[in-house]
Amino acid sequence: MNRQKFLGQHFLKNRSLAEFMATTAQTEPPVNVILEIGSGRGVLTRALAEKFLRVIAVEKDLRLAENLKKTLAFEKIKNCEIIASDILKIDFLKLLGKNPYAVIANIPYYITGRLVRILLEAKRQPAYMVLMVQKEVAERIVAHPPQMNLLALSIQARGKPKIISHVSKKEFAPKPKVDSAVIKISKISGNFFIENKISEKKFFALARAGFSQKRKRLANTLAEFFGGKNKAEEKIKKAGLAPNARAQELSSAEWVRLLR
Repeated sequence: MNRQKFLGQHFLKNRSLAEFMATTAQTEPPVNVILEIGSGRGVLTRALAEKFLRVIAVEKDLRLAENLKKTLAFEKIKNCEIIASDILKIDFLKLLGKNPYAVIANIPYYITGRLVRILLEAKRQPAYMVLMVQKEVAERIVAHPPQMNLLALSIQARGKPKIISHVSKKEFAPKPKVDSAVIKISKISGNFFIENKISEKKFFALARAGFSQKRKRLANTLAEFFGGKNKAEEKIKKAGLAPNARAQELSSAEWVRLLR
């Protein structure tokens, strides 16, 4: 099997797109460190090195990581640290120390949803993220009722996502089957839960139950959570929601009302 395909790697070829991502990030509050995930051949890494004081790039493919280390050393780029490891398995906060950080990356497709959740649930969240992801995933992340989904809710409760550019599949090698998009997630914090005086853990336990069977009414999907269908219907009514409401139709504020 082609190793690049196995790892979900589609390398960005267009230098101007890499520079666009780095420049876009500079409009956000300043940070000491940039965490790049999946540095590949280093197109984005070099653009980040020109704009920021320190870049830590994590690359799962040992061969690619070693090649990039040698190339950057030859080019005398000294503010980049290349880590050969799996971002899903390492303590990346330990790598970063106590420095405020942001994440800028062309994320391997197969880990997008899981990785974004890990970053947002970290004890120290990134100040912001600028990510190259599949176009379909980007559209899911910025969705609104009645097209909400659990990924969108989990991100929008912790930050402000926005698609800032669409990118053709022709800009990558090997060329993927789908187009991509650059998405920025800014103003990342836990303020939503603090301001609403709710438990983050309970909020997402409720949401996961609600989205467990997308096409079913909340009265059915939340029956077990609330201890029976009748009780679920009662809670839905008290929250001021329609009796036939479904999870994808609810806003974050309505999930808060339902939790209360």
